[in-house]
Amino acid sequence: MSVTAPRKRQRTETLSDAQCTVESAERSFIWFDDGNVVLQAENTLFRVHQSLLAFHSEFFSDMFSLPQPQDDTSQPMFEPGCPQIHLSDSAKDVTYLLSTMFKSMKKYDGEKLMEPEHAVALYRLGNKYGIEHLREDVLCRMKEEYPSTLQGWREASPSTAFFPRKELLTTMANLAYEYNILSVLPAIHVDLCQYSTEGLFDMKDKDLLNPAVLKACLIGKDKLIHALRAALDVREGAGEYANCLTGTCGTMFSLLSRDIDARYLSDRGIFCHTGTMLDFYDVECCAECLKFLKGIAEPIRAELWDNLPSFFGLPTWAELKAL
Repeated sequence: MSVTAPRKRQRTETLSDAQCTVESAERSFIWFDDGNVVLQAENTLFRVHQSLLAFHSEFFSDMFSLPQPQDDTSQPMFEPGCPQIHLSDSAKDVTYLLSTMFKSMKKYDGEKLMEPEHAVALYRLGNKYGIEHLREDVLCRMKEEYPSTLQGWREASPSTAFFPRKELLTTMANLAYEYNILSVLPAIHVDLCQYSTEGLFDMKDKDLLNPAVLKACLIGKDKLIHALRAALDVREGAGEYANCLTGTCGTMFSLLSRDIDARYLSDRGIFCHTGTMLDFYDVECCAECLKFLKGIAEPIRAELWDNLPSFFGLPTWAELKAL
């Protein structure tokens, strides 16, 4: 699997008067009358304070620390003493960034839900402008939602830090690929694998899913199916049905094993993470074989989780955690 390298911090870009003038721009609700700098993103103006921008952002701190010649006329001014800076970002993303910044959200709050597009804006602009606490907040949320341990996966409640689920999956998958956040990818991929192949292609066709994510999911899904079938076959062949009370459970178990690709990963989720095998099938087993089947579920889940990154072309869990 190839992943996109993290983007370098970008420069602000000056738009021409023909593209967007001060006269045609609209004021954002983020407007402080005593602010001493005006940021312009697309057709929106934000009046804020240089000192607060510099406090939060390494990028703006460096910018404002540069000495400016007294007779410099190259810097656009909104009014005397108040420079105007054009940003190449969308007005929506800058609104997310500034509204979060000026609420002083400096500590991670796992109880506070955040929409996926809000999280993406904070991660991208936090990375671009050197606002580390915003970037780290989003990263913490991603790691909580998509942990690197089976125990963490079990304990993570759905959409702990974001909502809604489907939008979250595609948005976080794309962000993880764009910025090379590898440690969350195995859990993201395995979550996406619960959708049918048709459903995954539909996400890609609607530009909701990066084509690289789709490719990794399809390849990994196939490998996961084969690994699960092999794990079941090994245990089936171990003669564990010696205590069968009916003499038919072994045949039934073989049929379930062959049905994995048709039912386990299409619309029922991933076997190694969700309950026991019998939770997904309307089957009857004798008491002894039922005990055996429930007993092998946990070792299989642990085995597949340990190998999960390799199914999607990623390094081992130990290597991912070290990144």
